[in-house]
Amino acid sequence: RVEKPDYAERAYFEGIVNALIHRTYDFRGTEVHVEMYDDRLVISSPGDIYGGGELEPLDDGSYISKRRNPILADVFSRLKYMERRGSGIRKIIEATAGLYG
Repeated sequence: RVEKPDYAERAYFEGIVNALIHRTYDFRGTEVHVEMYDDRLVISSPGDIYGGGELEPLDDGSYISKRRNPILADVFSRLKYMERRGSGIRKIIEATAGLYG
């Protein structure tokens, strides 16, 4: 019997990084939340999509990267936690698809 994890570690990591980088820090006492259910993992952070509108993927599956917190993004990039290319959501999708075949 081969056991598979409920969530792809890479997808979880990318989701947390995205939530921290793109959240608003304008409101005291707010935080990133991670909720685990039987059929999904929900990561939420304070604030709307930065710049308004909706996320629309580019042809390669990445997104135009709009940084709400450029200094924090720079630190995470230097730590190799992110690439600063708008590829986090694509990586989450790919890691999750790889988990289930």
